[in-house]
Amino acid sequence: MISAGPTKVSINVDKIEQKEVAVRLNLSGIPGDDKVVASVEQSLQNITIEGPVSILNKVTAAVGYIGVNGNNENFSVTVPLIAVNDKDKEVEGVKLLPKTVDVSIILAKGLNKKIIDIKPTLMSDLPMGYILKSVKVEPEKIEVSGNPDIIGNMTYLSTENISLANVTKSTKQTVNLIVPEDINVPNQEVTVWIEIETKENKTDNKTNK
Repeated sequence: MISAGPTKVSINVDKIEQKEVAVRLNLSGIPGDDKVVASVEQSLQNITIEGPVSILNKVTAAVGYIGVNGNNENFSVTVPLIAVNDKDKEVEGVKLLPKTVDVSIILAKGLNKKIIDIKPTLMSDLPMGYILKSVKVEPEKIEVSGNPDIIGNMTYLSTENISLANVTKSTKQTVNLIVPEDINVPNQEVTVWIEIETKENKTDNKTNK
């Protein structure tokens, strides 16, 4: 007679958590009648996202897309949001709370300056054993001026590539902005605050919850 005991099955359950991410708007197209986007007013600067921790950690922002091509009057729109990673690729499997943001687009004729966001550009070279917890840039926005044809399509300025290869603790770095030709900014340098933690600490925090 052959007898068999119960088989053990291990199931890893990914914990459901929430975190707050910034809302970023991407504008495309060129308004009509030689107008440009003077300002963008949004009802929310941040939203909460919810989902499994392994997926949640990939999300860096909630992005909405707005087309302004041919518009010659101020307009308002409710924009659907999607969760994206640090390469602006959509991340599925998370819930956005809320799923939309209300936006007002203000146009102006012959405007040669406006205020846009600053976006830090991080390289994917963080040392083994560490994870990126958060990134903040100061200032978050900057006024640009110059060629109206260029400014009309600008929604943000990027920083130069920021290497994380030697980052083993939370730190700040002063980096340059990438400014297109014929565009002026009051200051080409910004401060980027980088918060990291070890994977051990992340595991301990989960265990203690």
